[in-house]
Amino acid sequence: MINEYEQKKPKLRNIHAGELTSILLCKRDGIAFATNDGKAKRFCEESSVEWLDIVDILRLCYRKRVLDKREIENVIKDIEEKDRTRITRKGEIFADAV
Repeated sequence: MINEYEQKKPKLRNIHAGELTSILLCKRDGIAFATNDGKAKRFCEESSVEWLDIVDILRLCYRKRVLDKREIENVIKDIEEKDRTRITRKGEIFADAV
């Protein structure tokens, strides 16, 4: 895994070293990677690593009643403020299940 990291690191300057390491660990262990970063998602797809977006995770938390709507809205607010990002697909989190 260290060799693969060293090979890919120079080519993937737009992906943070921590993300690259995490994706490679997910690949090795056959587990999904959670990210909001489009570049990391593309690298996951190129590497055959399943990925989950924050919307997917929050929707699952809502549907499984891990968090209620107010708690999820607070999580979204915290993420947007602390990470200086926008979660644009908020409506999907609370959409009725098909």
